[in-house]
Amino acid sequence: MMNRRSFFKRSIFTLGTAIIVFGFPDVAWAEKKKFKTTLTKETTTICPYCGVGCGLIVSTRDGKIINIEGDANHPINEGALCSKGSALFQVVSNERRLNSVLYRAPGSSKWEKKEWTWALEKIAKNIKDTRERTFVKEKDGKIVNRTDGIAQLGGAAHDTEECYLLCKFARALGIYWLDHQARLCHSSTVAALAASFGRGAMTNHYNDLQNSDVIMVMGSNIVEMHPMAARWIMKAKEKGAKIISSDPRFTRTSSIADIYTQFRSGTDIAYVGGMINYALQHNRIQKNYVLNSTNASFIINDKYSFNDGLFAGYNPEKRNYDKSLWKYELDANGIPKRDNTLQDPRCVFQLMKKHYQRYDVDTVCNITGVNKEKYLEVCDLFTSTYREDKSATWCYAMGATQHTIGTQYIRS
Repeated sequence: MMNRRSFFKRSIFTLGTAIIVFGFPDVAWAEKKKFKTTLTKETTTICPYCGVGCGLIVSTRDGKIINIEGDANHPINEGALCSKGSALFQVVSNERRLNSVLYRAPGSSKWEKKEWTWALEKIAKNIKDTRERTFVKEKDGKIVNRTDGIAQLGGAAHDTEECYLLCKFARALGIYWLDHQARLCHSSTVAALAASFGRGAMTNHYNDLQNSDVIMVMGSNIVEMHPMAARWIMKAKEKGAKIISSDPRFTRTSSIADIYTQFRSGTDIAYVGGMINYALQHNRIQKNYVLNSTNASFIINDKYSFNDGLFAGYNPEKRNYDKSLWKYELDANGIPKRDNTLQDPRCVFQLMKKHYQRYDVDTVCNITGVNKEKYLEVCDLFTSTYREDKSATWCYAMGATQHTIGTQYIRS
């Protein structure tokens, strides 16, 4: 009968015998874990979703995507991705992804399932036939070499390289009806910013947001819709920046703001006009910038006027303006006259000051529905950045651009 003591004795004896016979192992063998990106080719690209443009690293092996992750060396997202970007791999590798296409023949009421190879050949044939049928070689004595029967429409999910290839492909075929979904999204931005700043695109980089002292978010829910851009707002906030959210809805962006004001949808121009009037009346302008980098000192000819909401030269039948009446007053050399004191009643600065006088606080709050004390707080905070050692950023998106007068919203 084996007791506890004899069990240990026998166990030790057996272990000792095994060590004498076989010896201690020289190396402890353990399987080394392999990363899924081992032996893959890495390619950098851009996320196809929102317009922030986050950098991605796509790992492929044998022509198949193995992994998609954020690019740590990219200046915008620094390797981070939002929930949509993080799930990009599922767009490519997904059991629910369609492996065939549906085709409905002309005049038919039924859809037929076809293979991709058949569909691509059919598309190519249709393009070729249409191009040959509608190709115009010459018009009005000029060589044009174009097709009038095909249009090319791009989408917001295309990155820069894809847009470039699509345009090259279309132009090689002679297609001149080229458009893009961005025309719907931000064409009002191009018209507004090009006229105001000389360039129809954003005036600074996303990561420059972190250097702002005050950030106004109006017509945008940047925290929810552009999370990677919002990271830079949060970095500014960590440095002490103040965030203002002005929106008809209380959004997730509003939840991080220091001040939130709710206003009536469609009253943006009055809201911003009141802020401009506040800055002008309280002399909260960067005079050096205004004087040397804008047309504020230029003198407008005496034919210009503004009455009852209409500028000089309005044609009610054509519903447009004769802008020749808005020209600068020129000297003998054809150079615009200037008043560097900004006191001439016909200089741009004084005309603008007179124009915005009608946007007094009571009128603006009556139009927009904003609480007067809150509105004054917003005006005071945002215009406090007029000093040369301060900076402010204004963030907007399709909450402004998608109005019928979106261009005027943005110009304001």
